[in-house]
Amino acid sequence: MEQGGKRKAEASGRDGDDKRTKTKKQWQVPRKNGRDNEPARAMQPGDSGIFATCIKGKEGKCVGELRDLFTEYAGLLYGAATGDDQQDDDGAAEDIEKRLEAEIASIKKPSTAHLFSPVKIDVQCVVFFKTVAPVDPVGLVSRICEDAVANPQRKRTRTVKRLVPMTMMGRASAEGLEKVANEVLAPHFHTEPISLRTYAIRTNIRNHSILKRDDIINQVASLVGTPHTVDLKNYDHLILVEVYQNICGVSVIDRRFEELKRYNLSEIFEPTAKESTQAVNGDSVSLPLLLDGYAALKDGRGGLSPRMGYRHSAGPISMSITTKPVRSVDRATVMKVAGAVLKSSNIQVESYHGCLYRTFLLRAKDDTFCLMKCMPHPSIRLMRLEDDQLATEAAVLRLLDRRDDIAPAVVDYQAASSTLGTSYLISGPFTGTVLGTSSSPLSGERRQTLDRSIGRHVSRLATLTGRAFGPLLRPYTQSWAQCFGALLESVLRDAEDCLISLPYDAVRLSIRKHASALDKISEPQLTLLGAAGDDNVAFDPRSHRLTSLLDYGTAIWGDPMMSDYLRKPSKAFLVGYGERIVDDSDARIRQLLYILYHAVYSIVEQCIRPQADDDSGVARRSLTTALRCLVTLPVP
Repeated sequence: MEQGGKRKAEASGRDGDDKRTKTKKQWQVPRKNGRDNEPARAMQPGDSGIFATCIKGKEGKCVGELRDLFTEYAGLLYGAATGDDQQDDDGAAEDIEKRLEAEIASIKKPSTAHLFSPVKIDVQCVVFFKTVAPVDPVGLVSRICEDAVANPQRKRTRTVKRLVPMTMMGRASAEGLEKVANEVLAPHFHTEPISLRTYAIRTNIRNHSILKRDDIINQVASLVGTPHTVDLKNYDHLILVEVYQNICGVSVIDRRFEELKRYNLSEIFEPTAKESTQAVNGDSVSLPLLLDGYAALKDGRGGLSPRMGYRHSAGPISMSITTKPVRSVDRATVMKVAGAVLKSSNIQVESYHGCLYRTFLLRAKDDTFCLMKCMPHPSIRLMRLEDDQLATEAAVLRLLDRRDDIAPAVVDYQAASSTLGTSYLISGPFTGTVLGTSSSPLSGERRQTLDRSIGRHVSRLATLTGRAFGPLLRPYTQSWAQCFGALLESVLRDAEDCLISLPYDAVRLSIRKHASALDKISEPQLTLLGAAGDDNVAFDPRSHRLTSLLDYGTAIWGDPMMSDYLRKPSKAFLVGYGERIVDDSDARIRQLLYILYHAVYSIVEQCIRPQADDDSGVARRSLTTALRCLVTLPVP
């Protein structure tokens, strides 16, 4: 009977110790173009490619947009190399069977070169595409950006921001960097006949801790060699060095880099900055104003503006500025200039490392000293908000003259010195000891006495008011929300330049959402954004009271609560400050926004100018906490 029926399944197939777990078979449907869409495994020495930043969480969409964009331009620039050359003969009838066979053969074994391959990297908002010959990453990216500038209405991407081409990549070591740099730099700097070139070097380091920024700059500069010179503003060539994990890449870009918005497609299609005309070495060029960037947050009726840009508001005041290339300052020249200004031949010059700008202590025979500040070394990169701190400090000190008994005076300020080759400011005289250089740190009652005197000084500064919010030299708006948004946007653009992973959209959304709380501040007051720190304090070692602050260059017309002195003030400071800090919902929102600003600033500063005491981890935690709190708080 069993022979005529169905065969029974074996018992081991259902029960028993060797029972197998049934699973569904995962069927994978091949994508279009087969393995052309498969991401490459990793970057390797000898590769070339293109980094790109994008909107957070849109990395996959960014890859798709760039693949289409690169493929289209590769067809325009390199023709048949893309494999898109198909015969289109309307008059010839081709056998259908042969067509199918040819299509199947092309799927099984593609005959065209695989020009672009996406590589997965462990950094948010950043993607990478490998390229192969005949693709030139610099030429390709330049052509894309040139077309975008020529026709900004034809927006091709929605999630892509900045493109960073890499001509060649190698091992992230001193030897690997030297090998790659020699090959990439040779056509631009070492081809006979050698002609004088000016250059600048910009670096970006991600997920890497061996090579340091200063070491990279010094090594690349030595490989460029003479007779070429450094010029950070008016360079002929810009050398980009990107370091990611164990790979470093180098490329050389021409002077059109700034005209093409630093290869930022998002900035080209939707510019966030107004521009003013500045005179540079006699030529008129278009440069963004210091605080342009984040548009007015409100339109003329008080509602949120749906787009970046100033609406129904007076823009920042245009200024004509003449700049000259900055060169390094040597001690002998400093002594010569200081002796002529102070009218003394017996001056001791000491380098002081507590300030961003290159600073010298000028000590005379008595116990007083003056400070001479010059532009930083050409290898030091400045953020957008740091460009005019010397002029700002000179303006503050003149404003405080005869109004504050402990503020120093302007001894001499030169916007452009032919002797030094850069601008400089001499202020003083200062008395007492710099707290950052004191051999015995203050503690207990002594520190409280100093904090109370600092609080009184900062409070007196806040009594000075301006006609509008904004930079001290050119306030431009009656809206504190607009001014704060511009300040923060300036720092965010510095972060985008460095390809720093940040929650850009969340930060910008928080400003738009809570603009009304910021606009509760209606009176522009003198505010020091970044003055807190022992290196900025001179005090009397006997009375333990403040004799002066050393740096006033970060002053703006704004909300005093934004000062870094009020981020985590001591009780003694608040006693000296003497004003009751408002504690309501609007004030808490503003405090969180200011924490957010200082956190982003700290992250970008550490990336641009790495310090031994890296606090970027603390800053990122502060940023995350502030964003979470701002999300939960209701809109006033």
